[in-house]
Amino acid sequence: MRNIHDHEGLRDLWCELAVAYFLLQESRFTVQYEPHSASKQRAPDFTIIFKDNLPFHLEVTRLQARPRDPSSTPYREDTRLVNTLCGKLGQMQPGAINVLALLTDGKPYEEADIVATTRALLMRASNKEEAYFAGHGFSDSRDFLHRYQRLSGILLITGWQRGANTHTLLWENNQARHPIPGAILTILRRMVSAAPNSH
Repeated sequence: MRNIHDHEGLRDLWCELAVAYFLLQESRFTVQYEPHSASKQRAPDFTIIFKDNLPFHLEVTRLQARPRDPSSTPYREDTRLVNTLCGKLGQMQPGAINVLALLTDGKPYEEADIVATTRALLMRASNKEEAYFAGHGFSDSRDFLHRYQRLSGILLITGWQRGANTHTLLWENNQARHPIPGAILTILRRMVSAAPNSH
């Protein structure tokens, strides 16, 4: 709280607290907040231990939702999703299960948005668009693919703010080196499907 200097920073913190609230509803989760902060390296916000022996990491960020033109049916690569995803891949831990929680305002993103965006990024990597990935903080396309494979899934929650209807989805990365285990998937899906309509 001492490091927050504006309303946007407060909303970012509230996102982290909202996700912590959801996680703590599961008695089999032990939730640790910023356990890697002492290392001064980029790391996820939470480490969660399932049944005392299965850890996974979860990074939380607030993504400002873009308005979608209802007359535009095709889903396309979304710049905000690209920038957020590329920026957060650097916090995914090697050799571990990593989940990215995106909390958005306004109209919800759909799974098709994530699919289209990740597919476009993978196509760029396949075409070795090195300048593009260098512009997003990677050394090259191989570096992007290496980090992308650390991402196990995306938990997307829209309408987390007070008085809004909550829309949720859980997307799994089929190229992840460490997929989300079935037991944890079941819990996360149950948690997000039971999310309250207001907080």
